[in-house]
Amino acid sequence: MLCYFRPAQEIISNNPEFKDVVVRLGGFHMLMSYMGSIGTIMAGSGLKELFQSIYELNTFDKLMSGHSYARAVGSRGLTHRVLAQFIMETVSFSDEEKAVIESMLTSIDKNALLKADENEVVQVFTTKFKRAVQKLERRGQSLSCGCSTST
Repeated sequence: MLCYFRPAQEIISNNPEFKDVVVRLGGFHMLMSYMGSIGTIMAGSGLKELFQSIYELNTFDKLMSGHSYARAVGSRGLTHRVLAQFIMETVSFSDEEKAVIESMLTSIDKNALLKADENEVVQVFTTKFKRAVQKLERRGQSLSCGCSTST
């Protein structure tokens, strides 16, 4: 993608006829670039070790660079779900809190979800979740799930 961007930028900058033209990435390539930037930021975070149990090493490199876009999106979604589940297992919620949250998530009424942050039970739920995340962050980089952050 960048192999076309730089020459196009040079042509435009060297030709006054194109002074009002702006070269930019298309939508899909912008998304690929965004996924690649996430991969760069997350380097050394332990994702490599996590994903090696699912993907081949070659695939992992493409995934983190954003070149394998569909897998990059899927793997990040999977990581989000696994981390959320891990965090949820460390928090104790009352039966009432669980029932309210489950009711909201299974409700057909979209207003219930749109106004969820106004619900007192959801606010308590959110506070407990945030505390659990902070507690895990304080525990350090290596969690009891067996994920090592060393590269």
